[in-house]
Amino acid sequence: TATNQCVAAPPGYFTPGFGYTQPFACNPGTYQPNGGQSACLLAPVNTFVPASGSVAPTPCPAGTYNPVQGASSVTACLSANMGITKTVAPASAAAGAAITYTIKFSNTGPGLAHSVVLSDRVPVSVTITGVASRTVGSGVVIMQTSGGPNFIWTVSDLAVGAGGVITLTGAVNPALTGGGLITNTAAITASNDITTSNNRDSALLALRHALTVSLNGAGSGSVSSSPAGITCGVDCSESYLHGTVVTLTAT
Repeated sequence: TATNQCVAAPPGYFTPGFGYTQPFACNPGTYQPNGGQSACLLAPVNTFVPASGSVAPTPCPAGTYNPVQGASSVTACLSANMGITKTVAPASAAAGAAITYTIKFSNTGPGLAHSVVLSDRVPVSVTITGVASRTVGSGVVIMQTSGGPNFIWTVSDLAVGAGGVITLTGAVNPALTGGGLITNTAAITASNDITTSNNRDSALLALRHALTVSLNGAGSGSVSSSPAGITCGVDCSESYLHGTVVTLTAT
């Protein structure tokens, strides 16, 4: 009586066709939970398979994310750490004055940053007339997907140390009255960023107001100010931060 000598490939192994004398181990990045199979399965997203002959994938550690199938190392799961800073120059300005906002961002790792999005909601008291960007690192792409006042940019996956700089140029609304601070906040997100404390930053622009002294008559006297700035009749106008108490002295 003939005996069937064929043996099913065990879990973690496969035989791709007929006539093999032994099975093949699934490669790292793949696995096979069942016996008698002709192929292995790719490690799903959010998992990895580090060893040959595996029967199950290993989940990524808590707080990490892997969007790619077939990962063979835990390094594919490492989280990113996106940071952002927002500044304005000059730090104080009068209505109608030109200003520049600068946004800097980068990934400090330890892993690749995925699905990076920046946003900047510019206050109505500022009009943006120009937007420019430059990249830091190889292969970085910055794409603006929404214009002002609610600006949005998408960024390619960022390696550790990669990032970019975005500049917004414009002016304070010339009809702006009142005073205080104009606050502008920029934010950044990544799908695998688990450190959110450095994902937002604000630039504070202090408003200034012009004080002008008008001379009346043909006298030879002068008017000075404290804080300094006005020495009239040489310089009869100066701008001061909102709320500043200015004392004028005539001599």
